[in-house]
Amino acid sequence: MNIVDVLKIKYPSANFMTDIIIYDDGNGILYIKTWNLIGQPLPTDEQISTWMSDPTVQAAYQAEQNNDLINSYTIQLQEYIDSVAQQKQYDNAISCISYANSTVQLWKDQAVAFIAWRDSVYNYVIAQEALMLSGSIAVPTFTQLQSELPVITWPTS
Repeated sequence: MNIVDVLKIKYPSANFMTDIIIYDDGNGILYIKTWNLIGQPLPTDEQISTWMSDPTVQAAYQAEQNNDLINSYTIQLQEYIDSVAQQKQYDNAISCISYANSTVQLWKDQAVAFIAWRDSVYNYVIAQEALMLSGSIAVPTFTQLQSELPVITWPTS
């Protein structure tokens, strides 16, 4: 957590392009270059330091990090689902699903199995996300989450 993270938590409606501008001195030291929050005095270094160690601010920061991580799952999950369709030489999930009404029974069965599997994956992820956001479980990496997902059973004929 750095000064930007703390200020975003303490001043959530601030625009960090106009209201608050942070400068990096090139050595990794960040400081407030511009402060245009009307009615809000420029915080002192001591105040910022106190905020950084405040459990409420730390919890808000962790919640934001968790939300960012959970949001990053969307792309990774779609890539994973596409990769499962590619196991059977479909271009992606959409391609596989498009065979649900195929006249070739194997392709139709594969599409139907894939749709049921995909639904079970999303149901699992949605349930896990609710537990993560409530704090009931820790937010895992995507690799950890992926290892818990249902496994598809492809029809063979």
